[in-house]
This record gives sequence, structure tokens and C-alpha cells, in this order.
Amino acid sequence: MGEQPQKFTFASDDPANHPYALEADALAKAVATGQEPLEMSLDDTLGTSAVLNRWRDQVGVRFPFEVEDANIPTVSGLPLAVMRDTPMRYAQIPRLDKPASRLVMGCDNQPNLAHASSLFDAFWSAGGNTFDTAWLYGNGEHEKRFGKWLANRGVREDAVVIVKGAHTPHCDPDSLSRQLLESLDRQGLEYADVYLMHRDNPEIPVGEFVDVLDEHAGAGRITAFGGSNWTLERFDEANAWAAANGRRPLTVLSNYFGLAEAYDVPWTGCRTATDPESKRWLTERDVALLPWSSQARGFFARANPDDLSDSDLVRCFYGDANFERKRRAEQLATEFRVPATAVALAYVLAQQFPTFALVGPRSIAEYRATMTGLGIELNEEQTSWLDLRSGQNSF
Repeated sequence: MGEQPQKFTFASDDPANHPYALEADALAKAVATGQEPLEMSLDDTLGTSAVLNRWRDQVGVRFPFEVEDANIPTVSGLPLAVMRDTPMRYAQIPRLDKPASRLVMGCDNQPNLAHASSLFDAFWSAGGNTFDTAWLYGNGEHEKRFGKWLANRGVREDAVVIVKGAHTPHCDPDSLSRQLLESLDRQGLEYADVYLMHRDNPEIPVGEFVDVLDEHAGAGRITAFGGSNWTLERFDEANAWAAANGRRPLTVLSNYFGLAEAYDVPWTGCRTATDPESKRWLTERDVALLPWSSQARGFFARANPDDLSDSDLVRCFYGDANFERKRRAEQLATEFRVPATAVALAYVLAQQFPTFALVGPRSIAEYRATMTGLGIELNEEQTSWLDLRSGQNSF
């Protein structure tokens, strides 16, 4: 306050020192050598963009091509396409007639359509075609956002769309039907490829849920269906009812599963499948597992025994066995030259039963780190060692 204005000039009369010329020279050098420019690293560029985005958010600037109903183009301006030699892996979800990518993009943390479009485009370009949505997320805004992206890109028939509903306290057959119809309307869909009950309600006979799910499947509103955060006993009970009454069976389960054993759950009503009995159950049945928090909510990226600031992370995952798993993941990560989170993801994909890992990157940088997990294929000896089933102290 009270100081005289200052003027800074960065242009130069010498064309060789013009800022734009220096930028062009740095770009040309990077292209020629294949190395990241020393003058401005990728992290610096992303950091600058993040600061500028925060400034824009604070003053409420939103360009016309970024609004929620815009037909936002791809970065290249070309139609969305899958790149050649993609590392993506695929498998079949029982009752679906199209392959599903083994990585599943969570549609629950994209703040606007522009942000969502950049992440979804990158995921699709790498071969990702499976997306996880839910009636509850963002009071419906995330479903609308995903549906708009799907319409903008025109890829509905190639996409595998997971819709979840029947979340506590609205976990009953009537709420299931109402929320399913609302989800389809928000996303502009005629059907969901996979429908998951987001919770179970043991007070309601399981046959009532099976009947209404079978009814929606018969009407063409859903194809495969199952339960998220269901006990294995209740899942078996549902399929016993289906078999005895001529109904379609549940073929999909979405519980917590990952390299880190869960000592507690982050939200009420969650179920885990990391214990040996659950792994045997999954191996014996033709059920697709869609594990949420497959990288243990950041445990392999940031957990430290001396850092107790994240109470949920501490409560759910802090323990000597898990820190030993983390140490082993870091050891393999060094050998593979990837982050430890990539090893944790590779562990999920290396199981004897079919897994489709739900991931929720919040940025392109997080997305790229996640994708490195596809470049690792762990053998049985490595997975046993990571999971402390091997007596070896090192690998």
C-alpha cells in the first residue's frame, strides 16, 4: 500500500531472446531429444495451470466451452479414439456380451465437465471403457456430467456403464426402482450395463431384491447386476433364491479388496473381502469382483507410522502387517521403476478370480501414475510374497 506502480518488461529487441522464440526453441529441443525441457518441467507447467485454475475459480470465471451443458471437444479436436498398443487389459463380466476394461473409472470426484472430459478422454484413449456411477454421488451432478460426456463423445454402445443405487437409508425395492429410473434419466441412458445395490438391507427378505432386479433385467433396463458391500452369505442366499425361483442370478460383487488388509471400514455398512475365506469364495464362484479403494485410500502413497493426521487411514489400514506389505511393494516398485501404488494395483489385477479395479484419479498426473500399474504382471510367487504368504524377507 502506498507504493508507486512498477512496470516489468520481458520482451527483447533481439529476436533471438524473444520469450516466444525461447519457448519454441525449448519445444524443438525437447521433441528432438525426447527429454523433458529443463527450462519448464511438466510438473512446473501443471503447477502453474493449477494456480491459474484456482484464481479463476475464486473470481468465478468460466469460459463458454467449459459450462456444464457445452459440447466440449477433445484436446486435439479430433474424434475420440483408442490409441494403438494400449496397455489396457479386458475381461468378461458374467451376463455382459462386451468386454470390460480391468480398470474402472470412478465418476465421483470431477468438479466440472471440463475436468471430467479431460480425465475421461485420457482414460478412453488408453482403452478404458468401464465407468462407475451412482445415484448418490454429488446429488446427481456427477451422473449428469458423465452422461453429457458420453453424449458428446458418442461412445455409449462401446462403454460399460455401472449404475449404483439403493444406498442406506433408501435401501428397499421401491427406492431401488425409483433411483434406477432417475439415474438412467440423468445420464440419458436407456439401460445400465451393470447395476449394483450400493448397500444391503438384511431386514428385507433377499428374494424381494432379487425379484425386482430380475424384473428390471427382463425389461431391458439393466443387464448384469449384483451387490456392493454385501456379505458373502447374503450373496449366496440371493443366488439360492434365484435358482429356486427361476430368476437371474447376481454375478457382480463390489466390496473392498486390495493388497492392504482392512482392519476397519471407512463408512458404515461397508464390507471387505481381504480375508483368506473371502478369497477362497471368490475363487470358487463365477463372480466378478469390482473392488473399491483398490489402492487402500492412498495408504501405499503416503502412509507413515509417524503421521497420524488422517484418522480414517490410521483406523482402517495402520498396522505392522500392512506396513510390511507397503515396504515390499516399495521394493518391487524400485525394481519395476514405478510408484508403489502401481504395484498395489497390479496385485489386485493378478488374482485368480476376475477383478475390475475401481480407481478415482483426481488429476491427469494421478491418472498417469495409476496407469503404470497396467505395465506390471505379477506372478503367483510375487503376489504371495507381497501378501506375506511367503516366508521370504526379500524378493
